[in-house]
This record gives sequence, structure tokens and C-alpha cells, in this order.
Amino acid sequence: MTIQVVPLLSIAIPTWNRAPFLSALLGILQQQRIISGSDKVEILVCDNHSDDATADIVAQHQQPGAAIRYICHPENLGSDYNIATCHNQAHGKYVWILGDDDIPLEGALATILKVLETGDIGLLFLRTFGFEKDPLAELPPSGNGDELSLFSGVDQFLNRIGACLTLISAMIYQRTAIAELDARKYCGSNLVQVGLYLGAAQHSQSFACFNRYLLAYRKNNGRPYDFSQVFVENMHNILLQWQQHGFPLKARLALERRMLIQYFPQGVVAMRRDRSIDVRPARARFRKAYHDYLLYWLIVEPILTLPRIVAVPWGLLCVVLGRAVSGDLMRGLYYLRHRFSSNQ
Repeated sequence: MTIQVVPLLSIAIPTWNRAPFLSALLGILQQQRIISGSDKVEILVCDNHSDDATADIVAQHQQPGAAIRYICHPENLGSDYNIATCHNQAHGKYVWILGDDDIPLEGALATILKVLETGDIGLLFLRTFGFEKDPLAELPPSGNGDELSLFSGVDQFLNRIGACLTLISAMIYQRTAIAELDARKYCGSNLVQVGLYLGAAQHSQSFACFNRYLLAYRKNNGRPYDFSQVFVENMHNILLQWQQHGFPLKARLALERRMLIQYFPQGVVAMRRDRSIDVRPARARFRKAYHDYLLYWLIVEPILTLPRIVAVPWGLLCVVLGRAVSGDLMRGLYYLRHRFSSNQ
């Protein structure tokens, strides 16, 4: 009789036609898994019918004992469906849906496994930073203090991470808490991962956040999307759906307030600076979702409605203040300094 061992962690990688990035990522993961203990981790590659060398790259890494599973769809079913497959086909107690172009820093996997082995955590947030050329050269300072922050309430946790909840590679969630959930129900939202994270959060009492950087992501390497459709309307609707199933109102309000302060100003400023964008649909979506929030009327509404010559400076001021409140101001200054020096 064969006993099926459940991996502690499934690293699920959705991919499509990015074989060079995938090859680099699999190489990093294989090396870190050998160091940390390969029997605790499975790697799942979900291929959205690539026509490049993706299948060959995976085969090269599927060595004996490598525990890499490969699923290739018979046709391109869309990024949401591919991400949903990552959840539906994962075997681990925990799942890390990891972008194929992201880079775990040295020792990241061992650090993650150590935390997952010591507690029953619903969500584990990985601190991330964006880079353009060299992640090591562009690594911001993490600051001093404890490596890990623990939270017993989901409202406190969401108030800490804010819009980072939407970053697909930045969260590890407890799959066994929502094992029966079919992630395909969130297809079409561009936020499949958020539905999964909120479900895991609702069924958990313990949350954790790394305070040092463990993951680097490539800037400006994603697909285009409608900012207000995805992060205002779709996000709000997913939150309301989970609230109807018992997700705490206090936690939803904490997250949405945080996004109004930390995240939305930057996106709305970008819209106002692009003269080709009609902001009226975005304003309608914001008003429908956030009309009860004083912060919306003080911060976001002026950026959307004031003349551009006033709205943009006001928006930039809100961005700076929002980063200061969220603790990311130094990170932004570090990035600007690095970018300036690299152009010398």
C-alpha cells in the first residue's frame, strides 16, 4: 500500500511563452529546494499552451526526485484560468502561486519553510521589490527590527499589507483551509488570487508578514489591464462576496481604507497624466464602491475631477504622503536614487 505524502508547500507557476524566464526561475528553485529539503516541496508548472521552448525547459528540469509536475492546456484558456488551475491542481498544505518572471532571493525558500513548519498560518506575506535590470544591485534596505511580524486578526494583517494583497507572487496561503473551493469562479476578474487569499483568511486566525525582502519582480513586465475595472470594481465585488460568507466587515474596511491611502492615488495620477484616457468610467466605479468613505472624497475624487494642472500635483502629494504612512517612502527614495545614479 502506497501512502501519499502531502507536500508542505506547492510552488505553482503559471506560464505562457516565457521559456527563458521560466528556465531561470526553475534553476533557482531547484537549487534552493536541494538546500532546504526537496521532500517538503512540489513544483507545479501550468502552461497555457505555449508554442516556444517551455515544454523542453520543464523536461530538462524534471530530473529523478525533482518533483516537478507539468500541466499543459490544449489551448490558451486565459491567464485567469491558468492561475485557477494552479490552485485546483496543487497538492500542498500551502500554495505559493509564483510568477514565472519573479526571482526568489538567496535563502528565501528555506526561510519560508521554517515559518510554515512552526505554525498553522492562514496567509504569509513575502516582502517584495521591483527591479529593472539587476535585483541585487537594486535591492532596497530592509531596515532593522524583527524578521517576521505575526498577527492574530485579519484586519490588522490587511491593514499592514494593503494593496500588496493583489500581488500574485507575494502571498503564500493555506490551501487545505479552502481545499473544496474551485478557483475558476473568479475567472474574468484578473484577481483570482485575491479570492483565494480572502477565503484562506476567513478560515484562519494566524497571519504573518516578512519584514525583509525575499522576492524581486520585474517592473513593467505584465499584461495591460483596466486599472479601475480590476482594482476598484472587481476587487470590491470579491470582498463583498466573501463578506456575505462571513468575512469580517472590519477587515474589508481596513483593506479598502489602506488602498485609498496607499495604492489608488498613484494609479489615478497615471490616468490623469495620460490625456488619452477618459476618467469618467473610473470615477463612476470609484463612486459606486467608495462613496461612503471620507478618504475617497478627500484623496481620490479631487484627482479625478479637478483640472489636470491642479489634480496631478495634488495626486503626487497624496502619493508621497501615502508612502510615508505605509512605510514605503524610503524604498521609493532608494529606487529614485538608484535610477538616477545608473543613468550617470
